[in-house]
Amino acid sequence: MNFSEYRKLDLLDIAKLLKSKELSAHEVCETAKQACDRINPIINAVSFSFFDEPRPEIPLSSPFAGAPFLIKNLGLHMKGRPLTYSSRFCADFVSDHDSTLISRFNDSGLNLLGRTNVPEFGIYGVTESDFAGVCRNPWSLQHTPGGSSGGSAAAVAAGIVPAAQADDGGGSIRIPASCCGLVGLKPTRARTPLGPHKFESWAGLVSNLAVTKTIRDTAMLLDVTEGPELGFAYFAPPSRGPYVETIKKPVTELRIGYSTASVLGQTMGEDCQEAVKETASALASLGHHVEEFDLELNKEDLRLTYFIIVAVSIANELLHWSKILNRKPTEKYFEKSTWFLFCLGQSITALEYQWAIEQTRKVSRVLDEAFEKYDILLHSTLAHPPSPVNQLKLSPLEELGIKFMGYLPMKKVMLNAVSKMAAEAFERSPNTQIYNFSGMPAISLPTFVNKDGLPIGVQLGAAMGQEGLLLNVGQQLENKYQWQNRLNTIEL
Repeated sequence: MNFSEYRKLDLLDIAKLLKSKELSAHEVCETAKQACDRINPIINAVSFSFFDEPRPEIPLSSPFAGAPFLIKNLGLHMKGRPLTYSSRFCADFVSDHDSTLISRFNDSGLNLLGRTNVPEFGIYGVTESDFAGVCRNPWSLQHTPGGSSGGSAAAVAAGIVPAAQADDGGGSIRIPASCCGLVGLKPTRARTPLGPHKFESWAGLVSNLAVTKTIRDTAMLLDVTEGPELGFAYFAPPSRGPYVETIKKPVTELRIGYSTASVLGQTMGEDCQEAVKETASALASLGHHVEEFDLELNKEDLRLTYFIIVAVSIANELLHWSKILNRKPTEKYFEKSTWFLFCLGQSITALEYQWAIEQTRKVSRVLDEAFEKYDILLHSTLAHPPSPVNQLKLSPLEELGIKFMGYLPMKKVMLNAVSKMAAEAFERSPNTQIYNFSGMPAISLPTFVNKDGLPIGVQLGAAMGQEGLLLNVGQQLENKYQWQNRLNTIEL
């Protein structure tokens, strides 16, 4: 199989060829390896590869029958494999067990061939770190593939693998899906597992799945991974039959509300507004009832809420790893932003954290009310097209806060810095976090490409447990736009 043929296939295409024995697992793995060897030095998407290592026989009766797949270098344990979070602190760590989701991936017949690049501890919406380097977008090497699942998205967009695992605590599936022209579903909270030793992540904000080329791959991946786990902190509403069957029965006359506004930011780029309007028009042409709407949310409170939760979660994560590694977290091990959040997180009081949790409940109420009127809400995934690489830069206020964090009292300075950080961060990706706050599902779909040839994704959100509805409408839009046939110029 040559690369030109291989990169056009999705997971289920490859599984079908493997099941029929038109291809062997060795041929597929060798093609993926060659693609990685040639392309990865250009885009830096894969941090660790296991292509050359012997693997157990994968049953052809399994859903994916040995189709190649990559795992993000964050959160999920793979027995005998490194897990570094793109940080010097965890540089020598090797897992001694499989996470539950990894076990489900293995049981489904996926061939797990490596780990993908992330920003340090997943805190950025771009994939750049001192430890693992800059990951680049295959659509334009001068632009970011987004983050924190940017390595996974870049690897799929470049054709190294047809799909890759991703997780999402504030947009980390949907942001890179938008930047790289892919499908990215954040499932309902607790739809997929995080354990066995982790029962929630980032106060319930994080959900796990993948970035893919096609709706049907996303549907099948959700089918093989969904389900409750012992000790889980939440319970997702039961699904209504296999998602791969749901997408075959198009629903009509849905009530869809769309907005070109920035949910938690201030401005929206013209390209992103145009993407929403064009998609809204396409949905109307498919027989749905489409009208403009707006959400009334306290932007300033929610921006601060997000950073409080992330800061506390990062502090807890680093202290957790400190115990595992028997290594004290000190400034020398971390990037400045990570260290800043670690110090800030330790200074947040229980009352401040509880206030933040209460703000997330308010978002759930606002969205619940919106979904009484609409079946689906439509926004642009991002406020602007993918940004150029190497734009990470701390402000003077942030630098000051970091410099004097060892001297108390500095909390007021840090919180002022966080407010500024939040305002700047939400200017690029202001629309994804509300679905993390609420636990509701949302999907980014690559319906638009701007005049510079950069993908622009639109985000569809739905009520708790309604992934099937999002996938169904996603399939209708895929049939119309045929985005799986768009290819960037990366070649071997």
